[in-house]
Amino acid sequence: MAYLFTLLYITLYYIRPFEWSLAFREYPVLPVIGGVGFLWVIFSKFRNAGKIFENGTDLMMVGFLLALVLSHLSHLWFWGAMKSIEGFSPIFIGYFLIAHSIDSTRKLEGFITVIILCSVVLAVAGIVQYHNETGVGIGGAKIMIELGRDAYGNSIEYRRIKWLGPFNDPNDLGLAFVLAIPFMLHRLAERRYLFSILCFPPVVFALYLTNSRGALLALAVSLIMFFVIRKGKWKGALLALIVIVLIVLFGPSRTGSMSGIDASGRGRLEAWY
Repeated sequence: MAYLFTLLYITLYYIRPFEWSLAFREYPVLPVIGGVGFLWVIFSKFRNAGKIFENGTDLMMVGFLLALVLSHLSHLWFWGAMKSIEGFSPIFIGYFLIAHSIDSTRKLEGFITVIILCSVVLAVAGIVQYHNETGVGIGGAKIMIELGRDAYGNSIEYRRIKWLGPFNDPNDLGLAFVLAIPFMLHRLAERRYLFSILCFPPVVFALYLTNSRGALLALAVSLIMFFVIRKGKWKGALLALIVIVLIVLFGPSRTGSMSGIDASGRGRLEAWY
């Protein structure tokens, strides 16, 4: 049962149908589903005489939540403590659902399939959003328009897709797509072609439409690790290098302007360094 709650929670976290209409935004759909799933995990632990906190990362998550709360309570900002709990609880609950309900290879494969399918839904929504003249896509998500300059100093308009909730930023949406890509590559490498071939193009194209330099950096690192693990140190690094060069050459328009000169690029390079 906890596993079903996990799949439902992740699906709602990605798709966010409760944000598509103002009438449903008042209802705490995600917290209720997550809370029930979390209580079921605890109940299962007690029923099986298991430990609630089985490993160090469980304690780290609890400690991180306590640190967030105490950092505000230390100077008597109770509202800040409540907002910290509200903001971090989806991550906290999601972690425990995933960590304690996926206990077999079959369940892991099912979870990965849900991640890929949710990414495809977001990708299709982003593609519709990009090609809609009004810039409004499925669920009411609106495209982000930024003004910048090309390599010749000419003004240029960047259209960047985004979604709802935590994906209400092209960079965050791009990272969600990056998460799914290695999973699809793995299935292609395992000769499970049909599903990955159908899902791969829309996700990659939507990643392109986010026009996110940070997401492309994350994709580059993911590809390096994927090919090195699959093909070995040198052969994998060579394959990853070829793919990264192709990304730079044929990537989104903002990729070519990646540098340490502008504030955004400098901050990103410092973070990755």
